Amino acid sequence: MKTYSKDDVINAIRDLLQNVTEVESIEHVGGNEFSIRIIISKTDKIPVIPAYSYKQFLDTFGSSLGHKFNSEGSISSTDDRMEYLDSKSGEYWTRQINVSLDQINVEG
Repeated sequence: MKTYSKDDVINAIRDLLQNVTEVESIEHVGGNEFSIRIIISKTDKIPVIPAYSYKQFLDTFGSSLGHKFNSEGSISSTDDRMEYLDSKSGEYWTRQINVSLDQINVEG
């Protein structure tokens, strides 16, 4: 298994999602697991993302990330959540994406 720093993986995730969705945070949960919080919209609107489109986004993102690190793994997502974001000084709808890359080691 190849070893990467947590910053290498975080930067790769950020690069893959750049210009696709707004990323609030990416955290190294531990081992080879990462948690990504994306911003869906302000809370003055009800977020409407067709389930098929979002599933397709997750599949494509998971495949791209797996290809980048030559690894299989798993990806899952939470439901929408309303929360106050200090970085934006307001309430937003967010989703959390959980990623696990099975065939790599992560240091740091």
